[in-house]
Amino acid sequence: MDTVSFTQMKFGTKQDYDFLAEQEKSYFALTANQILCELERHGEDTLSGYKITRLEHALQAATRAARDGADLDWVVGALLHDIGDGLAPQNHDRFSAEVIRPFVREEVTWVVEHHGIFQMKYFAHHYGWDRNARDKFRDNNYFK
Repeated sequence: MDTVSFTQMKFGTKQDYDFLAEQEKSYFALTANQILCELERHGEDTLSGYKITRLEHALQAATRAARDGADLDWVVGALLHDIGDGLAPQNHDRFSAEVIRPFVREEVTWVVEHHGIFQMKYFAHHYGWDRNARDKFRDNNYFK
């Protein structure tokens, strides 16, 4: 079999889906390389105005986490917390969380998913926004 027999998923057979599952194994194996390529693109920043590229920011965050004694999940979370910037700048935090979700524990994913609202503490007031919007998560186990 070179391709599936269907043109609509609802008409797929078990054989079709078994074939696809086998094809996806090699595709999934490319995930780490795809993420590294995206990080590399962050070094070729087109977002101007900042003093460093998004890649340098990612490396700084991961280095700081490692120096603070963070475990591998936290270092990966720090490194990839902005990986969604290129494709989803308005909701990069949630996009980034989905990228890392299969590979790190829930706590790290939650922090990455919500870091956008937490960082508003530093700039929201300049736009008339609530700089304490993150407080709605105060009762969450991962808030601190």
